[in-house]
Amino acid sequence: MVKDVRILEKVTKYFVSVFFRLILVFYGAALLMLYGYVFDWYYYLYFLAFYVFIFIKSSGRQDQFRSHLRLLNDYLLIFLVLYGRNMELPVNYVYAVMPVINSVNHSGRFRNPLLYVYNFFFLLLLFYVNNCEIAFTRLGFTSIILSYLALVILAEMSVLRSIERDFIDDFVEVAEGFALRSYIGKSSIQIYSELMQKINNSPLRYVLKMRAIYCFYLKEQDFIFLNASKLVSDIKFDNPDKVLASLEDPFPVSFDHPVSINGELCANNSVFLSAIHDKKYIFLILLDYKYAFKVLRPVVLYSLLRPVLDRAINYIDLNREISIMRVDMMKKVADKYSYVMTAIKSMHSIRQRLSPIKTI
Repeated sequence: MVKDVRILEKVTKYFVSVFFRLILVFYGAALLMLYGYVFDWYYYLYFLAFYVFIFIKSSGRQDQFRSHLRLLNDYLLIFLVLYGRNMELPVNYVYAVMPVINSVNHSGRFRNPLLYVYNFFFLLLLFYVNNCEIAFTRLGFTSIILSYLALVILAEMSVLRSIERDFIDDFVEVAEGFALRSYIGKSSIQIYSELMQKINNSPLRYVLKMRAIYCFYLKEQDFIFLNASKLVSDIKFDNPDKVLASLEDPFPVSFDHPVSINGELCANNSVFLSAIHDKKYIFLILLDYKYAFKVLRPVVLYSLLRPVLDRAINYIDLNREISIMRVDMMKKVADKYSYVMTAIKSMHSIRQRLSPIKTI
């Protein structure tokens, strides 16, 4: 299901990319018609044909070169349209920063983090080429920086939200694998390892680098170990009551509870409570504290990992219920088997006792 959504998202981003280029072309054409041509009109048509040709050739298969080529192509179009214009006019300024406004919709996987720097120097180049003296006064330069910085912050906030959705989609895809993979022989070690690999290879590793995941079922006040990303022979919290008290709503995440794992004390951890129906499960996540931004750990755990772990709990709970049913069924089969074997032995005993009577 997640893969289908990803395909739809890629198609949508491609059409958004095409729509953005159409906006650039028609916006530029409107500026030319309003303020006149600096060059002969047919030069603009020649470049438009070149612009469309480059865009078509650089579309399709995504790689870093093609992504940068499309961006350079956009800048050439903007430069040609704005050459000889008054950059103090808001309508021209907005056209110059269109790539920044569109940064959240970049269809390429290789989004250039220096886009904002490139666009800023491109903006200064336009002011310089068009002899806009206001840009080189203290007040004018400060105004340009402040307005551009505000635009970048707004654009980057939208980009971060898009990245967050992509992360959650990736993690949910792993969580959905709990159901299928548990029936095709993949162990919890492999499934948890895949989840940790996605997190530790993402920018989240600077906030929350994971070493191991352990899952418990909370039965009254007892922690019943279920599965983990590593083989475990013995695991025990030093103060279970304190752990439970720290997981009260509305923020069921806490940190740094001493726990003994295979005889080794591990205090650098996070404990997360997840509930389904009237049953409660607890995740213990061992963390690597070599990285900064510790203050963001609760936010990351609660906003990003919570949807994933809650999704995984559905499958963990399902497997647990199936295991309980399997054990109950085996006990019933064992009881019936014992009854049948007892009946067979009784029949043999009766036959042996009746054997002398039959002989007489």
